[in-house]
Amino acid sequence: MKISTVSNAFIWPALATHALAVPSDFHKTLTRYSIDILEDNTQHLERTIAQISDPTSSQYGQYLSREEAFALIEPVESTVGKVKRWLRDLRIRRYDVVPFDTDVLDSLFQNQARSGTVELDCTSQMTPECLRKLYHMGDYKADPKKNTPLGIIGFNQSAQYKELDMFLRKYVPEAVGTSFSIESVNGGKTVQSNTSLSGEANTDMQYAVALAKNIDFRFYAVGGGYQGFNPDLDAPDHSQAMEPFFEMAMYFALLPNNRLPSVLSISYGANEQLWPKSEATKICNLFGLLAVRGVSVIVASGDQGAGISCQSNDESKRVRFLPSFPGTCPYVTAVGATQRINPEEALAYSSGGFSEYWSTPFWQKAQVEKYLDKHGAEWKGYYNPAGRAVPDLATQGDWNHPFFYHGEEIMTGGTSVSAPQFAAMIALINNARAQKGKPPLGFLNPLLYLGARGAFADIIKGNSTGCPGTSLAGLPSPFVPNAGWAAVEGWDPVTGLGTPLFDQLLRLTGH
Repeated sequence: MKISTVSNAFIWPALATHALAVPSDFHKTLTRYSIDILEDNTQHLERTIAQISDPTSSQYGQYLSREEAFALIEPVESTVGKVKRWLRDLRIRRYDVVPFDTDVLDSLFQNQARSGTVELDCTSQMTPECLRKLYHMGDYKADPKKNTPLGIIGFNQSAQYKELDMFLRKYVPEAVGTSFSIESVNGGKTVQSNTSLSGEANTDMQYAVALAKNIDFRFYAVGGGYQGFNPDLDAPDHSQAMEPFFEMAMYFALLPNNRLPSVLSISYGANEQLWPKSEATKICNLFGLLAVRGVSVIVASGDQGAGISCQSNDESKRVRFLPSFPGTCPYVTAVGATQRINPEEALAYSSGGFSEYWSTPFWQKAQVEKYLDKHGAEWKGYYNPAGRAVPDLATQGDWNHPFFYHGEEIMTGGTSVSAPQFAAMIALINNARAQKGKPPLGFLNPLLYLGARGAFADIIKGNSTGCPGTSLAGLPSPFVPNAGWAAVEGWDPVTGLGTPLFDQLLRLTGH
């Protein structure tokens, strides 16, 4: 008799009767399933996130423990009964319903803000010094005695100590000696080698360390892949797996509060439609569990402009702009990209748009409605005007950011380098708050949209592009002339609220 083990098969109640396929040789196979039942009625979770993250709420910053967070999505008894009946129908007699065991799993500014005037040569290279000047960071340092960790996610790769040292020696010599810890998640590899895959990991870690001096840095090497996606013209088959966001998010949801980072930076994503809505919802709700526990999840909005293949993957095959997940999740902060200086402008391939899965949250409704009233008609029919809008903000992302990879200095760019820039700022602000005995900022978006308008430089120049007629996989796809989102006054779907001014954010939230 062979034994096959399937770990962490998570069942949503609505899918409980067909979530797991029965092997054809079932009678010969002893299969062990670990089934975690998560509730799909998340109104309590949504309400709690709103209360804890809204700066006008009396409960602002009153974060929950891991146990309290999971209680928000506990399944009702009828759901447990449904799963038991399903098991009996399969003639599975040996099972246990085990409760969640934590022991085992151990404005406020109203002024018109402008980005900094940069006198350095930041055209050919956007160095850490340029970013500090542009975003008013100066030489701000954290107090190392106050622990506000910044976590960097890497899927199937690991940041390299040696190349971080090379980067710091050239661009931030006063930070030489700064290091980071590594944790393996879901079997992730933590190899230190000049030939190992580390491009994204190195980019994120090098820029985070360069900007957030004296912060505790943690790299999470996540292994595995997700094969259950719905193919589209950009990813037409299952020859390559999507990132295992669910396993990654569940790892953090199960950590005790004292092991969580205060900020988590994720520079990965793909077309929202690739994830079945049920799967995307599960992942997003796990990010919601981190929100109620005080973790700021920062996600790159993507590097596909308004979309590349621009075709829905359902039966209708409609021509649509395609936003990127997990940036569309309403419990994360999505970061787009800008280019140039004096003034900054939108980067053409910075992703943005409107979710097909989630509706417009309360905290961005006023800003997004202003945009739609003035500009919504331009691409009517290509997007969901009632959807969660992305990005929330932007930082520099042109392909002129130096970093070290395989022992050599090369250039990188995209929203991948934008996300860790903003994550570094939030880690520093959390540290400033800790010095005053205040909790971390946690889920940022209600604060950013409702109370921090003057802490952003509005970007009103440039636009994104999209729908070129050929998909990422090289397949013919819809061509939409002049497709893309324009940067305009106020919030827009390419630069969000604009670019952050660290000194203003710090004054607003930390001092």
